[in-house]
Amino acid sequence: MRDLGLVGELFRDDLAEEGEWWIPDLARELGVIPQKIHYWVKQGWIHSRRTPSGKHLIVWADQDELHRLRQLTSGKNSWIATRHPELVIPKGRPPR
Repeated sequence: MRDLGLVGELFRDDLAEEGEWWIPDLARELGVIPQKIHYWVKQGWIHSRRTPSGKHLIVWADQDELHRLRQLTSGKNSWIATRHPELVIPKGRPPR
């Protein structure tokens, strides 16, 4: 089915580039629920892009960003944002 192009975007390995994650995969890596990643995207705390269909998000997190995001998971979002603003500013993403 994959060779014929009959799979949905979530099953296409070629859409995520180096350092990019599907939201459920990143949530699993960080030990949080996917809704938390969506919240971070909405707040601008993590870089993201839409898939070609526009239905799904792919987020970017290299090793440094993973370290920062793990620190973000340690507390409530409102508490982190006010006391540690450096944790809610994403690292610059290299050009694609």
